[in-house]
Amino acid sequence: ATTEIYTLSLHDALPICRVRRLGVAGKDVALLLRDRNFLVQTVFVPVFVVGLQLIVNPGLGEVAGSGVAMLAYGIGLYSLIGGCFQVLSAEGRALWMLYSLPTSIAAALGRKTRIWAALAVGFAWFALGAFALRAADAPAWLPLLGDVLFVGFGVWCAAHIAAGVSVIGCNPAADHVPRQPKARHVYLYFFFASTFFVGLAADGLAGRAAAGLVFGTLAYAIWQRACDRLPWLLDPVDEPRTRIGLYDGAAAVIVFFVLQALLLLLILGGGVVAAGTTVDVLLAFSIAGALTCALFLAILAARGVATGDALGLTTPGRGAAAAALGLGVVAGAGLGLLGLGYLQLVERYDWFELPSEPRRVGVELIVLAVVAAPVVEEVLFRGLVFGGLVRSVRPAVAVLWSAALFAAVHPQHAWPPVLLVGVGAAVLQLRTRFLPAAMALHASYNAVVSLV
Repeated sequence: ATTEIYTLSLHDALPICRVRRLGVAGKDVALLLRDRNFLVQTVFVPVFVVGLQLIVNPGLGEVAGSGVAMLAYGIGLYSLIGGCFQVLSAEGRALWMLYSLPTSIAAALGRKTRIWAALAVGFAWFALGAFALRAADAPAWLPLLGDVLFVGFGVWCAAHIAAGVSVIGCNPAADHVPRQPKARHVYLYFFFASTFFVGLAADGLAGRAAAGLVFGTLAYAIWQRACDRLPWLLDPVDEPRTRIGLYDGAAAVIVFFVLQALLLLLILGGGVVAAGTTVDVLLAFSIAGALTCALFLAILAARGVATGDALGLTTPGRGAAAAALGLGVVAGAGLGLLGLGYLQLVERYDWFELPSEPRRVGVELIVLAVVAAPVVEEVLFRGLVFGGLVRSVRPAVAVLWSAALFAAVHPQHAWPPVLLVGVGAAVLQLRTRFLPAAMALHASYNAVVSLV
């Protein structure tokens, strides 16, 4: 037998000493320092892309609108392909060691993800600053500050999307865990992350803020789904998913709006969607809502979720149910009166551009506002979205988060009163665990605003 002795020079040991203070995240930094291909792809290629664009496109700083912010965001997305897709696969057969740490594996992977997110945000900001300084005229600092904030936020969320997709798609029990991400996972990551380009292209702070809220919710939903899988990575049996997740709510909302748009186009024969009558909107909304609710209730039941208890559809008792419904009606009527007062102020002081020809208050509008909308939207936003949020964040945060999402899908001039309706419905759902009470609040509010 022979014995080989390896010596480590002080020069080689210094990088290891520096990254040791990063804990688990330092493992990925050490991998970056010793893997030249990984180092070039993660660090040097984004810098090369920025420099090449500055040389090839002399007029890059003169791109109109938010084109520079979108380009900087794209560079940040590309820089995430290497690091974030290896937060789990880089562990290899040493994955079991993460389960022996005095912290959760989700927290450990979260620290690793934040390392790559910070690096990608730095690249995106570097590109944004280089492109802005390239402009012939002095940059407007207020719009540039907005671009800095929204680009950084988008890249940070995209990092968690990349890490979540890689965790969900990785099979650590395989004989060989490839470090390079699979093509279908990269395509899925770009499909989700590219949706934020719509927010960067939006005009005004309100449009960008709404898009950022939706995109942040999407990122958190994917990350929550990945965290649900982490405790079962080494278990040969599929992980149980007997609870509602934010991923379920986000998917249901997306399916509902896509179905509604497709049905409205089908009803109108391919015409302009905005030209649809109230009857057309009622048909498209009701059919899309019924199909979406039935589909996701079936999916949840197939997974073993007790949908009645999880969504709050189980009657707590006649007396408690009647009290909850009465409270919902009274609270909704009060919020409706506040909404009417707010609309009067909007009309008097011209805060927003209101529709010049409001829809006629007929039977179809009453059915849409008092029956269809409360049932469908409460199942989606309070049953699924709020139910997925409240299991991972504080109740107050979940209430405000779900209410803000609910307001974001309504016209901008109606955001303040709709936000209050979302808060009231979420609080009622949290206190009573009875979803029909939130439906009653929603219906009462719509009835007062529509009729009075």
